[in-house]
Amino acid sequence: MGQKGYNRRQTYTHKMRLTDDVLRKAKGPEAGQQFPWDALVTGFGVRLTPTRTSFVVQWRASRGTWPRESLKRRWPATTVIAARDLARFRLAETTATLRACHRQTRW
Repeated sequence: MGQKGYNRRQTYTHKMRLTDDVLRKAKGPEAGQQFPWDALVTGFGVRLTPTRTSFVVQWRASRGTWPRESLKRRWPATTVIAARDLARFRLAETTATLRACHRQTRW
């Protein structure tokens, strides 16, 4: 039928440059979630739900999975620019960890 764990109410949207104005104009879905992704930082996006707007990061793990993690920050308390910087830092951490693990298992 579909992928294991696939939720029909999750809607993936195209990449765009995320700004505070874009989020101010964005309307959350009536049900489920939407994920607009940032064009500037790969893996940085926004989770839009009927009641909340929060920032997320997603990366590709060594097993081929796509873990997604909330930055624990919500809009408008945190601006898009500040959240983008947090996402860069978190993605750099995961990349360094993945490279270290890969080096250890390679030999």
